[in-house]
Amino acid sequence: MKKMISLLFLIAVFLVGCSSNQTNSSKTNNGDKSSKNKDVIELSFSTWYPTNDPAVELVFNKWENLVAEKTNGRVKIVSYHANQLGTSNTMLQDLAGGVFDIAPLSPILFNDSELFPYTISNLAFALPNADTGTKVMAKFLKKYNTAKQVEILATGNADPYVIWSTKPIKSLEDLKGKKIRAISEVHVELVKSWGASPVATPVADMYEALQKGTLDGAVFSMVGGEAWKYAEVAPYVTNIAVSTPTFMPSMNKEAYNKLPEDLQKMFKEELGPALAQLWSDHYSQFTDKAVENLNKNPKGGVITLTEDQQKPFKKDSKKIWDAWVKTADDKGYDGEKMMKDFKAFLQEEGVKIPY
Repeated sequence: MKKMISLLFLIAVFLVGCSSNQTNSSKTNNGDKSSKNKDVIELSFSTWYPTNDPAVELVFNKWENLVAEKTNGRVKIVSYHANQLGTSNTMLQDLAGGVFDIAPLSPILFNDSELFPYTISNLAFALPNADTGTKVMAKFLKKYNTAKQVEILATGNADPYVIWSTKPIKSLEDLKGKKIRAISEVHVELVKSWGASPVATPVADMYEALQKGTLDGAVFSMVGGEAWKYAEVAPYVTNIAVSTPTFMPSMNKEAYNKLPEDLQKMFKEELGPALAQLWSDHYSQFTDKAVENLNKNPKGGVITLTEDQQKPFKKDSKKIWDAWVKTADDKGYDGEKMMKDFKAFLQEEGVKIPY
């Protein structure tokens, strides 16, 4: 009997020991897992793009994967699209304030901020396409990266802004008295020179404004406008390269400074430029496709103007270039020097200086 009790006691001790080892092993594994999670740096990325825009999958999702790959999983990008964390008009303030960590800033929305120098890319009829614009502005940023509020990682350009409209626009006469969406100083002055009335309308509100007649047209990207389905309410697109907007992948200063030095270098030298290039390539590749799709619209289509037909649209735009230099001077920059460098960069990329 005593032998039996001793045997049962030994078995009980053995089982308790196994249970204890399993418990300790489980705690250790959970601890390791927790430790690994803590090592992963999550960075929130905010955009105004609707989730059905092709750029979300072909630009932003690709970049998320690229960041994970290049950092060996040390950094995870968590994206918020469709103005979930704030609109494009407040993106600079929100980024600087830490509402999110990364965003593609559009300088033309922040003319009165430290992003003003980069609005030079938006000058009327300056840049012919996304690829050229990206190369020119990369040189400009390298020389004039003076931002303090945020950490600018790179710069990339979209396709040129064109004129979307509810009725065909083939001449300046067709624009007289029309209400045209314009969000930058350059666009406002240009629309005025056309004899139309500029209206500041956020991109997310443009569809409804065009639908209700609050707007008769809009200065906006052809590729972007197709993604937002503006052709449903403004089926005519006058294909004149009004301006080519710059977008700047940028990071919250505190978030950037918290990164290890090797990751800071990677974001500045590789990951930021990669996002800008993905962006530029996307718009370059989709421009012809957008024209093809828009021409299938039985209610409208793309209107292409000859050089002579374009001249009246351009005749007063030199004043806008001159005004930009004066504004730069008034803001404490050397406007003449910036303009001289900008024109030199244009010439290096084979662009004929319009003025």
